[in-house]
Amino acid sequence: MADPALADIDPDLLKYIQKTQETLGKVIKKPKMKPEVLKKPPFRFLHDCVTAVIEARGFARGLFTTEQLNPDNVTTKEAKIEFLDKIIDCVGIALAVTVPAKLAEVED
Repeated sequence: MADPALADIDPDLLKYIQKTQETLGKVIKKPKMKPEVLKKPPFRFLHDCVTAVIEARGFARGLFTTEQLNPDNVTTKEAKIEFLDKIIDCVGIALAVTVPAKLAEVED
């Protein structure tokens, strides 16, 4: 039986979701890589993923201030965009690519 959480997801997006589950899901255990969350991840989910990768692999260690690593301190739209912008730039430099992202869609 097909997963009902996947029924309304665009097939192209679904490929990315499944790849994320297969790859990132092996690196971090929390947060869970649920399709409905990966479809449009809330900031807290992204923050938790970034900090879990830093802890598990050391990637981007030192990129964020101690304050930024605590999600309770990253609550304004500006602070969220700054956090995401840093990690997007870091990933882009590490992979030598431009990472497409829509930071204007970040919610307060």
